Amino acid sequence: MVIKVDSKGNAKVAKWELRQIACDAGFRQAAAKEYREQRQTDYGLGVHGRYYRRACLDDYFGHLQFEGNYHDARKDPPQILMPCRCCYAEWLIFADELKEAIAAIRIAGDNE
Repeated sequence: MVIKVDSKGNAKVAKWELRQIACDAGFRQAAAKEYREQRQTDYGLGVHGRYYRRACLDDYFGHLQFEGNYHDARKDPPQILMPCRCCYAEWLIFADELKEAIAAIRIAGDNE
């Protein structure tokens, strides 16, 4: 349960926040399940799901700076990196996308 206490010391159960916490936990579990399934999938290229591009359904400015960024799921798991429900992992399966992702991640790692 989520209990809020105001400045006067009055306690109140916040049901909406409890539902929000449950919804967010469900989202993280679904993202983790999708990641596990992706890791087990082989696309015939000898590459299992490891690299992804972050995509977003919303036009919110704070999310646009992350859209299209490549990530390695071993270093940045999608269920941790994307805390909102409008962002999702677009898994890369084609050889040219994978080469581009690996090069972009390597460059980003060198700039840190």
